[in-house]
Amino acid sequence: IGSDNRGSFTITTDQETATYHVVVDPAKGKGEFIRYDALDPDNPIFGTGYFELQDGAAFSLNALAGPYAFGVFGTREANRLAAVGRFSADVSGALTSGKIDVSNQVHVGADPQRSSTDLVLTGTLGAPEPNTGRGTATLTWGSSFNFAYYIISDQKVLLVQTDTRGSTTPVLSGVARRQTGPFSAASLSAPAIFSMQGVNRSNYGAFYVNAAIGQIVPDGSGSVTGIIDDNQGSSNQAFTGSYTVDSGGRSTLVLEHGS
Repeated sequence: IGSDNRGSFTITTDQETATYHVVVDPAKGKGEFIRYDALDPDNPIFGTGYFELQDGAAFSLNALAGPYAFGVFGTREANRLAAVGRFSADVSGALTSGKIDVSNQVHVGADPQRSSTDLVLTGTLGAPEPNTGRGTATLTWGSSFNFAYYIISDQKVLLVQTDTRGSTTPVLSGVARRQTGPFSAASLSAPAIFSMQGVNRSNYGAFYVNAAIGQIVPDGSGSVTGIIDDNQGSSNQAFTGSYTVDSGGRSTLVLEHGS
């Protein structure tokens, strides 16, 4: 790591050795990195990510007990699945009061999109290892999915699916963050910056990525305004919309802009 907080690191596993370039924020114990190997240009494998300093005091089910909101997503051969939800964990690792919303875009035939809203979520958290903060979890909505999780703090947990990957089935990964409720429309009352991306398919069968960034300004009573830029031709375009928030923190948004 140089004086400008830029540097590199190498990770060696049983499968490979990978090199990454990194920028760190030592004051906050965080860093961002990107893979930087001399890879076969016909079969590239790239990745980006981040790391954060762990709090070992949170390496127990007692420390993790409480409500969390979470999001997971994955892409496999242009099939994309994304889900957001919430649950409460007790000191034994049981998950209660769980809800989840799932969107599954399957690029086959007419590109059917299967969305399931406000599903009941159950599951369990296994006790984390006392030295690493690693544990296992099972989340169930319709089917059961197995995850490994790593604790950053009692406010934030990272998780990745460990089930066997199928030929077109995405492997899910994401983050869970502690909630502080109860919630209402007034919980959203300040400007925020957002980013979104997704996979789509043209009428000619080619796959491409949609990406957008912007600012959204909720008014605390159910209405929003904002601006958006995307890679489909929208530049500094204004939008309006509405939102609802229930006491558990589940929110719905309806946004309207030029396209």
